Amino acid sequence: MLDNYTFHIKALVNLGISVAIIFAIFYCCQFILRLLTKKQLSWLKPVHFKNNEIISVDMMAMTLANTVRVLQWVLILSALYISIPYILQELPTTHDYAVTLMSSVQKNLWQVGDSLLNFIPNVFFIAFVIFITRGIVKFLKFIFSKIERGELVIDGFYAEWGNTTFQLLRFLICMFALVIIYPYLPGAGTKALEGVSVFVGLMISLGSSSAIANIIAGVMISYMRAFRIGDYVKIGDSMGRVVEKGLIVTKMMTYKNEEITIPNTQILSSQVTNYTTQAQSKDLILYTTITIGYDTPWPKVHQMMIEAAERSPLISKDRKPFVLQTALNDYHISYQLNAFTGHEDKIPGAYSELHQNLQQVFSENKVEIMSPGFTVLRNQPKDTTPVL
Repeated sequence: MLDNYTFHIKALVNLGISVAIIFAIFYCCQFILRLLTKKQLSWLKPVHFKNNEIISVDMMAMTLANTVRVLQWVLILSALYISIPYILQELPTTHDYAVTLMSSVQKNLWQVGDSLLNFIPNVFFIAFVIFITRGIVKFLKFIFSKIERGELVIDGFYAEWGNTTFQLLRFLICMFALVIIYPYLPGAGTKALEGVSVFVGLMISLGSSSAIANIIAGVMISYMRAFRIGDYVKIGDSMGRVVEKGLIVTKMMTYKNEEITIPNTQILSSQVTNYTTQAQSKDLILYTTITIGYDTPWPKVHQMMIEAAERSPLISKDRKPFVLQTALNDYHISYQLNAFTGHEDKIPGAYSELHQNLQQVFSENKVEIMSPGFTVLRNQPKDTTPVL
């Protein structure tokens, strides 16, 4: 009878210790959660990238809070898993079950410990590969950034190729490093991880066909040197300044401050007009067409149109404008004014000034800008049926 009483006392003591440990874990985690809620951890600093806040303090506190909650339940369940056998072994009726359960717990703990010890060399090897990979990537970034800024010149290799080439090399190097460290990852040879790998590969192959096409198009556009960041271009029906050129999309700011995102596949299949390249070589021409009747002498029309172009402050003074007669229509002539400009960033304004000056000069010379038409009415009806 005394032995049974002793066994129950020991079981109650073990139960009390287990409950105390669980409550200690619970209250410690709750204390940490209260600290995170009150934002009393002054060492938390937001993460910035190029003057943009990527991760705020609130996001970091929320992530830490969720981690603490998960860790709390893991510790509580682990304490229960370990303490239950010690409680049951003190009772005669459950002693045999407790021994079996304790041996299972010890076996699992030994397996976990053995796995961790065996994984330590792999950790060092993985860390070494990651260290070497980071060093190579940083070295390549240093070299190609100098090429992109024009500080390092390589014959036949253009500066705008630097960023694209670096991104391709970085991707290939990281994939090669992943292939090397994959066999050393935990569970690399298990069927479960192989199944997950097949599933992820299938999802990527089915869902990223358009993304792959855009990446290939982005690489081709970069090496074609169609435009650079900051150039004023026309892509399809959109005109504006290129603000971002990525492997998947290109972003452009229009003259009306509208940001447009264009997939690279669409750019590759569209006509691209680069105004900046032509403006830098002083070959950018603005042109507009008007129609004037045959009753106005063409030399006078040429003179008035050239005068209108010369009045525009955005038109180049170094190269003289010129006029082309593009068509002799039934009732009027099509005159095309061509004027040089170096202000590719003000094309809409330059066209507006050009049209205003055309109106002003023609009004001063009493010439109407119109397309005359004539209709002849016969005095008597006449049979126009052809004679066979």
